[in-house]
Amino acid sequence: MIWLNPDSDVLYLGDKACMGTLIALLESDIRVTRVAIVSGEKDPENCNSCKSALVHYPSLEPFLGGDVGHVTRMLRILHGFAPQDVNDVGDKFPGCSGLKDVFLFMKEDGPFDQPTTSFGGCVQFKEYTKEHPYFPRMGAYRVSSDDYLKRVMDSAMAPNEENRWAGVKQPKIQLARLVKPLPHDHVFEMIGLRIPGRGEHRMIWWVARFAPTTLWPPEYRGPGDYILKLMGSTTAVELAKKQLTAEIDKAEAIFKTKISIIDVGEAAFPTSQFMTMTPALTTDSHHANP
Repeated sequence: MIWLNPDSDVLYLGDKACMGTLIALLESDIRVTRVAIVSGEKDPENCNSCKSALVHYPSLEPFLGGDVGHVTRMLRILHGFAPQDVNDVGDKFPGCSGLKDVFLFMKEDGPFDQPTTSFGGCVQFKEYTKEHPYFPRMGAYRVSSDDYLKRVMDSAMAPNEENRWAGVKQPKIQLARLVKPLPHDHVFEMIGLRIPGRGEHRMIWWVARFAPTTLWPPEYRGPGDYILKLMGSTTAVELAKKQLTAEIDKAEAIFKTKISIIDVGEAAFPTSQFMTMTPALTTDSHHANP
């Protein structure tokens, strides 16, 4: 048995939670107010649970079938919608009338996240905020969280623009991620670098590609700010910092340019990596200014 406090707990619908699981949950008497969905996951192919669930809602199969993205499908089920031409009550999903929060769990590390680890221990999740933002990937580019969520909601509501959530109001939808506490003998540090060119980036990346160091954005996207993230034992991190410092000095000497160390919170990431559906990506001082 799993104990759930519907007023405070978040029901995590992980990698194996398919469409049939969610429909069965909403058809039960369990009251759910907060759920988390893994972004980018796909329902298992030929899942018997999904097939049996759609048997009871045959006219909705086109809106929940294999061509529909996982997050879109889950949001449509939580929403409790039915196409306009469906009159049979049996073809309408019950929806989640008490839903207050929906978290989309991002699997890729963001610019200010400590790298995902396989360490044991208590698993928690962290909400992304303006102070600790995230740039979801959309195709070859990254967009603001607001733009990403708008695109997600537009897709979920596309079959019927007049749809309303089953509850009194639409729940709050936001991005989050799984996190695990660092082991007691590990540290996490970030260093902001203003890298002027591809050659300098290549030299730094060549050293940073080894654990315990990563570079964000993970690929070269033009001149701009990049964040070195170091995580590991104190000894390993200090050694990595010395190696990176030496490589930065070499890059500056070879290319006759300056690689400045900057405040991580003021990083302006390479503009060629970002696009937006609105005139400005963000106005936050903590984030990229294209």
